[in-house]
Amino acid sequence: QIQRNDDSKLWEHFAAFLLSSIDGFEPITDLRPGEGTYQVDSIIRNCTKGELFVNGLGDYIGIECKWFTKTENVNVEMINHFASKLIFHDMKTGIIFSNKPISGWQSHKGEQYGKLVQAKLFNRNGLVIFNIESGDVERILKGKNLVEMLIDKYEEVRLGL
Repeated sequence: QIQRNDDSKLWEHFAAFLLSSIDGFEPITDLRPGEGTYQVDSIIRNCTKGELFVNGLGDYIGIECKWFTKTENVNVEMINHFASKLIFHDMKTGIIFSNKPISGWQSHKGEQYGKLVQAKLFNRNGLVIFNIESGDVERILKGKNLVEMLIDKYEEVRLGL
């Protein structure tokens, strides 16, 4: 099982390393583009050729890493803030690596939940934000195809699947 580590850089490097396993994805790490609150943890330069889906993610993909010590899910404020970062850097795709899922509307109603904001960001701005959580990473380490997982998560946001 994936364990919490106090070194946030380690989580950022792992996310970049994992995504670098996709042919044409080149991570840019130890870089803080932007100033202060508008910096992203890592950037993936998308140099894929001929892969329609992967190429459709945009030239650059923003990466944000969140590891919570409490039972907090990725919430609407975090998604909105990340969306602002992506917009400021002219990116159209963002991936949040987290140990908790994005808050949803399974048992609640209202716009304060992250899943609804994900849908609105795509429908109004063409911006796709999804997360890869610790359970997803464990499935990848057990053999789940990473590109297939990205496609599933992208389509979940874009098509509401």
